[in-house]
Amino acid sequence: MKKAGYGFYDASLDQIRERLILLRKIAQVSGDINLSSIEEHTGTIKDRSKKILDRMLEQERNLIPAEKDWDAFLKAYPSNAKKILNDQSASLGQKIQRALDVEPRALYPKLSGDAQFAKLAYDVVVPELAKASREALSSVKGVDGQVQSRPNPTAPGVKAFKSAFKKSQKKGVSFIDLGDLVGHRVVCPNIKALAEATAQIQKKLKVAEKDNKYLDNTAYLAVHYDIQTSNKISCEVQVKTTQNLVEAAISHDILHKPENALVALTDSDREMVARVVDISIQMSLEDMEEYLADLQQRA
Repeated sequence: MKKAGYGFYDASLDQIRERLILLRKIAQVSGDINLSSIEEHTGTIKDRSKKILDRMLEQERNLIPAEKDWDAFLKAYPSNAKKILNDQSASLGQKIQRALDVEPRALYPKLSGDAQFAKLAYDVVVPELAKASREALSSVKGVDGQVQSRPNPTAPGVKAFKSAFKKSQKKGVSFIDLGDLVGHRVVCPNIKALAEATAQIQKKLKVAEKDNKYLDNTAYLAVHYDIQTSNKISCEVQVKTTQNLVEAAISHDILHKPENALVALTDSDREMVARVVDISIQMSLEDMEEYLADLQQRA
């Protein structure tokens, strides 16, 4: 995960490793180490989680979002993602044609099939992408959270050419048709701050599409925005809490990127981790240690 560039507020790599070990121990102590028996004990673990959540809610009433922010968090938008991609493609295409003196009908074949030409074209539009990136960043200025941008020493938030060209080749399009040439992430300390951040983003930016994963009842939680900047660039903005970032790192790297995983896992191990990550997303390390001790005493 260090190699992938993940960073956390209060969770070191050792703490994440400890959390994963405890998750697996809980799953094992709950019954015979097989996946069918784990299913029988998820109800018990979730009951315990509910008690923990009830206690947390009582202790953290001040973290409940204001009504206006909660309404903004829940607000849905009709999808205009296709339109803003068309706008971006037309705008960037015109700039490339003028700068590199290429006829319109020859532009897309050259962008898609000529890497050297595509690099020259990318250099032409980077100032526009950087401008869009700065506009997106200004919209989240002052939010309670850490703003993370795609690493780029000359234009923070802008996708590097090699990455953009590789993705365009894989998708069978030109790079000017990609919707993630610019990207930022806001990591908030809690749901209240997350709701405030969504309200600010929706007030300051033109939202083309909003995908609120928090409403999907899945283990992966985040609010994804496709926004259109004033210079017609499509930009991705992702908002999530610190805890959800940690959980996403665990589940994504261990389940889908074995080369970045803390340990080598079998297919059965990965299935077990997927299950316990979903169950444990509401449980702290201290709570898991306490619950594991109770299970071991009864075993």
